Amino acid sequence: MRKILSIFLFMSVLMLSSCEEGFLDRPPVDQITIDNYYNTPEELRIATRALYNVVWFNYNDKAYFAIGDVASGNMLSNDGAWTSFARFSVSGTTSRLLEAWRSHYGVIAQANMLIYSVNNSTSTQITEQHRNLAIAEAKFMRGVAYLLLAECWGDVPLITNNLALLKDYAIHRNRVQDVYDFAILDLEFAANHLLSEDQAGRVTQWSAKAMLARAHLYRAGLGQSGSPDAQHLAKARDYAVDV
Repeated sequence: MRKILSIFLFMSVLMLSSCEEGFLDRPPVDQITIDNYYNTPEELRIATRALYNVVWFNYNDKAYFAIGDVASGNMLSNDGAWTSFARFSVSGTTSRLLEAWRSHYGVIAQANMLIYSVNNSTSTQITEQHRNLAIAEAKFMRGVAYLLLAECWGDVPLITNNLALLKDYAIHRNRVQDVYDFAILDLEFAANHLLSEDQAGRVTQWSAKAMLARAHLYRAGLGQSGSPDAQHLAKARDYAVDV
């Protein structure tokens, strides 16, 4: 017993003497972090997949049908959260509307963080084309989210850096015209840098041009003189014809 105790004490002293400051401060080797990801074109493609998935769920699940089909009279439901759209009695606390709001800003937050991470990657394996393609997918999703927000709410906050909100969480709304213009800028970047053909399910330059036609058509309705803006109408027509 005395021999075992001596060996234990010896090992304890040895371990303590070998510990230096920061000995336990080690980066995880079994987890994905910003520092060890976004280093290859394949990792960028994997990262952008998340923008097609659960971030849209709260909108696609029920809110999409309530805002689009129920409100237009194409659909009926016994769900009380949906009937308010059929009766045009929607309020700021209507659950389907809140689901859409959360979904859109969730998409925007994910897109913002992906753009931030890709822009801050120092990997030499990523070319400018790879970088722009990943950012284009993120900007397409962010542009569509802002387009949908402008259509439903009008003036909404424009958020491009979620990390900045940690220090300054006072968020102000932007004019609906500016929201449309911002969405158009995102979609134009997407149209210029997305592929003309891609894997099934991924957006392409034609996806972006189709959304640009819609964005310019809706933006045209905000003309200063009360009549549709001819310049935006012309762009909507040109993009639609191109597609």
